[in-house]
Amino acid sequence: MKAATAIERGPTSLASTDMQRVPLVDLAHWADGSDRSGVATAVDEALSSVGFFLVAGHGIDPALTAATRRLFAEFFALPA
Repeated sequence: MKAATAIERGPTSLASTDMQRVPLVDLAHWADGSDRSGVATAVDEALSSVGFFLVAGHGIDPALTAATRRLFAEFFALPA
C-alpha cells in the first residue's frame, strides 16, 4: 500500500495555478510498523517537492479535530 496520495484541487487564484496537488501522507503505516520506510519516503518527497503535506491515519479522535475546527472558526470570527 502506498503511504502517500494527492488531493486534486482546482486553483483558487492565479498565484496557485502551478500547485494543484497537496500530498497526503498516511501515518497509520508508521504506527503499525508495516511500512515505516514508505512513510518516511512519502514525507521526504512531500517536503522536498511541496514543502508541506496533509496527514491521515494519525489516530487523533475525529471529535477532537471537529471541536478544534469549530473553536478556530469561532476565534477567527471575533471582531478585530
